[in-house]
Amino acid sequence: MLTLLLSWLITAAVTTVVGRTAWSWLRSKGVPGTEEALPLEWLSLLGLCVLAPVVGGISLSWAISTSIQLVVAASVLALMVAQRTEISADFRQGWQAVKHPNNRYSLLASLAILGVLGIRLLHQSTVVPANFDSGLYHFQTLKWLNEYPTVPGLGNLHGRLAFNSSWFPLLSLFRYGSPVGAMYGLGAFCMCCCWERWCGQ
Repeated sequence: MLTLLLSWLITAAVTTVVGRTAWSWLRSKGVPGTEEALPLEWLSLLGLCVLAPVVGGISLSWAISTSIQLVVAASVLALMVAQRTEISADFRQGWQAVKHPNNRYSLLASLAILGVLGIRLLHQSTVVPANFDSGLYHFQTLKWLNEYPTVPGLGNLHGRLAFNSSWFPLLSLFRYGSPVGAMYGLGAFCMCCCWERWCGQ
């Protein structure tokens, strides 16, 4: 479970930095509605939306292996260095909001709800998938994406391997090793983002 929490933190950092970069770019182009800052969970989801077509395009020519993960990590670190003042300002602003006395009880209630839901989600993330399609083609598709670029004619082996989804390359990108094998925690991370937004309102 600790490995899963660590994977969520890494996923949050990567997606939030990419989302912040996209939001800053939209603001620099004068897109209406980008004057205000987005909450962190929305920046994270925006980062996923930006990464989905990029990783999907990469998967056409290269396997989404550890080398691609390292390239993405290096790119995100470069973006973090470039945006270090904005990131530190956001952390200071968030810390001031947490310390404000009026927010104390709502923060405690939100943390309690998130804690209970998070424990449930962590437990569900560690059990064997009950979805029949996961064993039928989800895991096989992820394995193909991790080891090979897009293979023409793969659907001839099994028709479901020809199904295409932008979710699978993202899952492959945010794949983490664990003692029992590969771990895909992106779905649970997205649920946490939505729950945090719901509890925070």
